[in-house]
Amino acid sequence: MTIPDETAAIARRHERHVETPHGRVYVTEITGGDPPIVLMHGFPDDHRVYNKLLPRLSPRRAVAFDFAGYGRSDRKDGTHFSPEDHGAEITAVLDTLGTDQAILVGHDASGPDAVAYSIASPRRVARLVLLNTVFGNQLSLKLPGMTRLFADPQLTTLADDLVGDPSQLLRLLQR
Repeated sequence: MTIPDETAAIARRHERHVETPHGRVYVTEITGGDPPIVLMHGFPDDHRVYNKLLPRLSPRRAVAFDFAGYGRSDRKDGTHFSPEDHGAEITAVLDTLGTDQAILVGHDASGPDAVAYSIASPRRVARLVLLNTVFGNQLSLKLPGMTRLFADPQLTTLADDLVGDPSQLLRLLQR
């Protein structure tokens, strides 16, 4: 059941692509009061993990985006997944939103990126929220090998075929 405030928020939803140093990233936004809440996805998710949450954050301005290589964003060559690379994408999103500060929400694999961005650009972060994540110099924080499959433009057809087959998708997610 959708409540009236959520319906109004969905009507105020804007979608666009933002240019970054590593390609275009997809951004979906619900207008409202600043500073915006910027929701960052983990792996192997994309912005859709926040589809039900975005309208419920109204009357706050809420934004979810896909890092390059994920969801509706451009695919990358598989070499630009560092915190600095993701930081450049966060900066591009914030600049396009026309905001000096945001409330960053880092979930899962985006948690370390959210922390790194907060340290590197403290004036851009009004608040930091971390959900189901870890931070530190741990081997477990390295990106899974499967990242290349979904990020490398030369593997687009293979990745799309694997994801399109429910049994193959299940096998990938179980790896």
